[in-house]
Amino acid sequence: MDLKSLCKLPRLGQVWFADRRPSEVEILGQGSPDLVLWADDQGMIRSFELVLSPDEAAEAFVSSFASAAATPVPGCVPGLPAEVRVLDPEVVAPLAGALEPLGIPVSEARKNARLDDAFRSFHQRTGPNRGPGYLEMLDGPLPEKKRIVSAFYREARLLHAEEPWSFTDDSELLRIEGLAERTVLISVMGCAGIEEGIAVFMGEAAAEQFFATGGELTGETCLSLTYSQADATPTLAAEARKLKARLAGGGLVPLALTVTDENRFCTLPEMEFLTRASQTVRAYFSDSPLPPGVRVEWPVFFQSPGRQRSGTADLFQLRIELRGTEVQRTVVLPSDCTLEDLHEVIQDAMGWEDRHLYGFTVKKERYGPDEGDLPDDEVELREVLPRVRSKLVYHYDFGDDWIHDVILEKRLKPTDHAPEIDVLAGAGACPPEDCGGIPGYFSMIEALSTPRHPDKAHWREWIGKFDPKKFDLKKAQKRVREGLE
Repeated sequence: MDLKSLCKLPRLGQVWFADRRPSEVEILGQGSPDLVLWADDQGMIRSFELVLSPDEAAEAFVSSFASAAATPVPGCVPGLPAEVRVLDPEVVAPLAGALEPLGIPVSEARKNARLDDAFRSFHQRTGPNRGPGYLEMLDGPLPEKKRIVSAFYREARLLHAEEPWSFTDDSELLRIEGLAERTVLISVMGCAGIEEGIAVFMGEAAAEQFFATGGELTGETCLSLTYSQADATPTLAAEARKLKARLAGGGLVPLALTVTDENRFCTLPEMEFLTRASQTVRAYFSDSPLPPGVRVEWPVFFQSPGRQRSGTADLFQLRIELRGTEVQRTVVLPSDCTLEDLHEVIQDAMGWEDRHLYGFTVKKERYGPDEGDLPDDEVELREVLPRVRSKLVYHYDFGDDWIHDVILEKRLKPTDHAPEIDVLAGAGACPPEDCGGIPGYFSMIEALSTPRHPDKAHWREWIGKFDPKKFDLKKAQKRVREGLE
């Protein structure tokens, strides 16, 4: 059915997700082609189609959309979605152009667990892997194998529980010195909901080749920790139970793979090293101590054809908490903004009037406009907030001493439909300027809320009505946007 004929189909009001994933189909002489998979927002597969050539990807998405709409798999009703979200950014534009006559918007999705579940379900139906377990595959004394395999299962579960892929991109690598004889680079996979885990490149050359060729490795090595459903790897799941190892995510079996000229399961020393690499990733992103002698740099970028970075900075979602109160704000702004920019955003988002001096403290370093401070207009947020949960302190009015804790909650990608600098949420009214800091603030609240309090008239005359619990999001957004003009 062509796209024009689809206009007659009913509108289902659903959001559909699509992506291109590696298939397990072997075509003689051509290897394994990719698979275009469509799923609805309930995680139901609607259609799938093989892509024999990467050049055919855009065409395959358009034709498979027609199949998903008009002739979906049994159990799905024919019809059109309200919206399409695609996890493969390269086909968003051509698919959007094709679906424009149907009035169906197409956008890029960063993550969709439903599609991931649908993909796993698809592979479960195409046949589980009933090969040997790790203890049978690996060479070495049985006690040593049990120790290393058990440690791998345990670490894989902890990595999955902490979800480092929820706040970093797979193109933002960690460069690690001291973990091995040569430099190791680690990509945290799963930000797009495709395949969660880590890829450990053994050397700079391996990472450079992988990203330059779009995923090929010749003469280089990458170790990979990924996950499979227990139903798809029943032997490994049974082995984990015998070792009394808990599976990740309530039922995901970790896979220790070596990617080189030919893919295979890791050897015993490789599995042990993969476990240490995962422990280092978790320690770094949780601000825990690193192993002795290990140094980590992040993010490190390797560009690949078709996935060039646009040059647009990521967005930081920050939570601002006024210490000693319940007043807080959640803001978003580009990661390349300076601390001076952040000062202005905090002033407007909170409701301060910028009457007094200020300063930032990052660990033991002091930034601000004063002499003796490091210049706050020369340092960017991404330099002082290197990872999610990183924190700095903003000090406003050195007389009243308003201390704000600023925490990096999320790293976001810029979107065309949302302001890059904005207030997302908040709680509590900003204290009045010059009210005496925390002691004066609470004295004021007590006076205003107590009938016949001797200071009530004084405060009423000075500030009028004041509700400490009131927060007006629209007014905060307006102040921030006007401050950008």
